[in-house]
Amino acid sequence: LGAAETVSFSSSYDLSPPSTQKISRCETIHIAMVAAGYNTSRNVVTVVKSILFYRRNPLHFHFVSDAQAKITLSTIFETWQLPAIEVSIYSAEEAAKQVSWIPNFHYSGIYGLLKLTLTEALPPHVDRIIVLDTDVTVCADVAELWQFFALMRRAG
Repeated sequence: LGAAETVSFSSSYDLSPPSTQKISRCETIHIAMVAAGYNTSRNVVTVVKSILFYRRNPLHFHFVSDAQAKITLSTIFETWQLPAIEVSIYSAEEAAKQVSWIPNFHYSGIYGLLKLTLTEALPPHVDRIIVLDTDVTVCADVAELWQFFALMRRAG
């Protein structure tokens, strides 16, 4: 094997967060995850803890969850009693009905398609949301990612 090759490129787009448009510390950040299937609750706890470690804003977690994960997630958030955290749990079984017709050979089965149902599951007042997989670790305040929504609105 040869030495690693470095490739550089430039873009005409400025992808840095809009420094003039800091979000208010009172603004609630909405985060969605599908928490259904084998061992998913354990993964969700890791993601949530990584988000909580850096966060400064109120958070509203939206989970599309199967019955078992719903029990686990409800228990976790009730016992943690975190300030400025809201949790909504939507039925994965109901959501699965909307996408069960789609041919799917993904290892996660129908659960891999449930993110497609978020627009139907979420309440109408949620006009933007960060959707995360359960196998990520967040290494910064999610408010930094949330700020990119301002760029999207400006770009039209």
